Amino acid sequence: MAVKCYYFDVSALTGAQYDAALAALPWEERRQRVGRLLTPQARLLCLGAGALLAWTLGQAGAADLTLAYGNNGKPRLAHHPDIHFSLSHSGTLAVCAVADRAVGVDVERPRAVSEALVRRVLTAEEQTWLAGQADPKAAFIRLWTRKESFLKRSGEGLSRRPDGFSVLPPAEDVAPAGFAERDISDYRVCVCCEGAETTLFFPWEFPVPPAE
Repeated sequence: MAVKCYYFDVSALTGAQYDAALAALPWEERRQRVGRLLTPQARLLCLGAGALLAWTLGQAGAADLTLAYGNNGKPRLAHHPDIHFSLSHSGTLAVCAVADRAVGVDVERPRAVSEALVRRVLTAEEQTWLAGQADPKAAFIRLWTRKESFLKRSGEGLSRRPDGFSVLPPAEDVAPAGFAERDISDYRVCVCCEGAETTLFFPWEFPVPPAE
């Protein structure tokens, strides 16, 4: 299976589409989580990411969407161990990567970061590289999405210190995995997977529900 990454601007989920997406969610826990969130934006993002995930897994051939979780909370399909996926969202953009091998994805919007954060999450080599970049906000997000996608791929999450490995080329610390990156609107998306150079990126839209 080629590595595929679908992206979805959840702000398109309005009116009848919102109601249809909520009704179609196959996970009761996520449906309840949507209802518990305090802001409309948070509810929209949670719902949109869930709708994207369900569609992506169905496209990959999953007949049973029951989820299970690893020691650090990494989700997987309980009955389809050959289908691997990763979900991320930021702002109004949700992304989902799917493959037949371990995969991780992260999406972020460039933002100002403090020197304390830089020192906490980057190696000394990465800090030196960042200091020489013309656009430090974009450069930091490039490094951070690489680190996040790698940690999500491995299932370690933040149980592993992000300043303990480098993602600068040739990125020997993350081998044999590699990175596929794409700028989508104001966001940076990064997929981490073995054979990441095969990654295909696709926009997605929630199907328009039929008129009653």
